[in-house]
Amino acid sequence: MADSVAKQFIEYLEKCPHVSRTLDKFMAENCHLFAVGGVEHKMKYMELYNLYNELVEKRMVEFIEKTGTTEEAFAEALQGAVGNKDPSWEPIQAWLQKTDYEYFVEVMRKKHMTMKQLGGDEQVVFSDDDEDTES
Repeated sequence: MADSVAKQFIEYLEKCPHVSRTLDKFMAENCHLFAVGGVEHKMKYMELYNLYNELVEKRMVEFIEKTGTTEEAFAEALQGAVGNKDPSWEPIQAWLQKTDYEYFVEVMRKKHMTMKQLGGDEQVVFSDDDEDTES
């Protein structure tokens, strides 16, 4: 059962662009706050990390509700992906990595640097037209 739930989740990630778009939008709107490098982290980082994880969790709950799977089956599917060397599990492993604090800070800093190199503003503001759309 865990394999079928895992495959459904991978399909959900691939077929529902609003899932990654929501996370990308959050990162683009907030990455300017990660402009300072070094090992010291601001308290704001943890606040943003918690908000980001709420978005990740919201998308997981959407998947559970949309597919009618149980939280237990979903958790088992995610656990099955941890450390699995099969490349087909990489989307789930990447999803799980999103919830790691150190990874979050690293990605936000890289996103800031990329946007800065591309000549983007320090802060990106999205319009209301960019709201999530269901797939």
